Amino acid sequence: MASTVIAALVPARRLGRLDIVGVMRGQSVSPRPNRIVFVVGVLMAAAGSVLTLAGTGVLRSSALGPLQGLVGQSSEYLVTIGAVVLILGSLLLVPMLLTAVGRLGSHLPTALRMSARDLARHRARSAPSVAAVLAAVAGLTFGLTGLASDTEQSRREYVPSTLPGEAVLYASGPEPVSASALGTAAPGLVVEPVTILSGDPSNYAYDSVADKPYRVQFLSLVPAGCSVPQTLGGVAGEGRFEEKCLVAGTQANGSGLVLTLPADQLLRRLDLSDADAARVRAGAVVVMGGRGTTAEVASGSYLVDPTADQPVAPDLQVERDESVPAVALPRTRENSGRLLGATLAFAADSPTIAGLDTRAGSWTVRMEDGSPVPDAALERIQQSLGDEGNIQREDGFQRDDRLVVGILLGVFSLLILVVVLTSTALTLAEQQTDQATLAALGATRGTRRVMAAAQAFVLAAVGCVLGVAVGLVPGIAIAKPLTTNGYDPLTFQSVDTPGVLVIPWLALLTVGVLVPVVAAALAAAGIRRAPQVTRRAT
Repeated sequence: MASTVIAALVPARRLGRLDIVGVMRGQSVSPRPNRIVFVVGVLMAAAGSVLTLAGTGVLRSSALGPLQGLVGQSSEYLVTIGAVVLILGSLLLVPMLLTAVGRLGSHLPTALRMSARDLARHRARSAPSVAAVLAAVAGLTFGLTGLASDTEQSRREYVPSTLPGEAVLYASGPEPVSASALGTAAPGLVVEPVTILSGDPSNYAYDSVADKPYRVQFLSLVPAGCSVPQTLGGVAGEGRFEEKCLVAGTQANGSGLVLTLPADQLLRRLDLSDADAARVRAGAVVVMGGRGTTAEVASGSYLVDPTADQPVAPDLQVERDESVPAVALPRTRENSGRLLGATLAFAADSPTIAGLDTRAGSWTVRMEDGSPVPDAALERIQQSLGDEGNIQREDGFQRDDRLVVGILLGVFSLLILVVVLTSTALTLAEQQTDQATLAALGATRGTRRVMAAAQAFVLAAVGCVLGVAVGLVPGIAIAKPLTTNGYDPLTFQSVDTPGVLVIPWLALLTVGVLVPVVAAALAAAGIRRAPQVTRRAT
């Protein structure tokens, strides 16, 4: 390590390449990288990349050769196998990569240049540490990229449950929720029941509803080209099943909710013109995603026999099938929240729903001035409900994996710091004599701290950069199968999307930049004021 002494005492502009090589000549260094190991690493990395890309469909299955049978497995499984092979192959490339780092380090400042060359010349010591950092960061990058992409897809598919800042209360116990009890638990708040058509009581009853046949009321929007039985799906059992007919009503795809709110309560939730508001008060139906100013609406009942072992005839009775005034709402996530997830809505006194049974499906809780419901009020209501209810405020999409991501970053950062600082400590232990010589020749503690910090920084930075580069390949690949099969929450149908890709740059920068800086600071802080010097008697 005599070159370290020279570099510390001689300005960088006077320390040429030949001087360093000449001083270090004869020093014990690692042998040249094994070319066979390098070739094996290249082949494994290439095979892992092919497996990963084939798992996403970027490459055809014929590219796998004899491994084509793996394509029949889950794409996530195939990508994971490819990622493991890719990372293992990359680890075998570390010795040769360290040699390249040593050559490229000639353009760095003195301390960093010498640290890079030290990594390259002593690969037997530095390669395991760099490989450990590379593997940890690659695995973290792989996982975080897939998680971030999946989270972004969930954000895009998120649909609010109600208006922003408002809360929705759901009760699941056998006893109905008492309005007076809610008022006592939430003084100063406006608590309103969400009234909907009852539909089949077996869908929400706490206990068995009947031990004999009974009739279920229905109300359906009948799209053009559809019959009333087709709007009931498999209930009526008549005609061919048509997905396009199940767009709105008590038996439609999705929630099957039909709101029947008082006119003032309904219009408060909707952003309608004065003319449309007047039509709703007069009995017009509000249609989510509808078109035109009229809509065909049918209502009636059908037979259900809970005691039958075989399907029974529904005995469908259509009591009303007519064209009624309609107000169309654009099919947006915001309007879905306005309608509390329903597909149809009526003013409670609308003649179209006269005679149909209703029930309180949930409750809305809001502040009179429109501000968000306080957390304290939510806690009081939840305590009054106990385990038989749940209340949730609409705060928009919220990530539920922040704690997991934070824990992963903390654990992996700590792991990388331990590896880097351990390797740096071993390096400094080998340089103990040189450190003492530097101190004896007048080198300040700052000089020796810069050298130790550079040693830790270069080791961590090289491992982190390589790890991010390797981990992004399977991370980008796994994002496609995770996010290709999507779900349209407004049409309640599965959709094929080109996929979502989100690279968590902030998290990766935390590992790739902040961790090397912290490692350098800790290594510098570990340098003592005056190294011990052993005096030899002459």
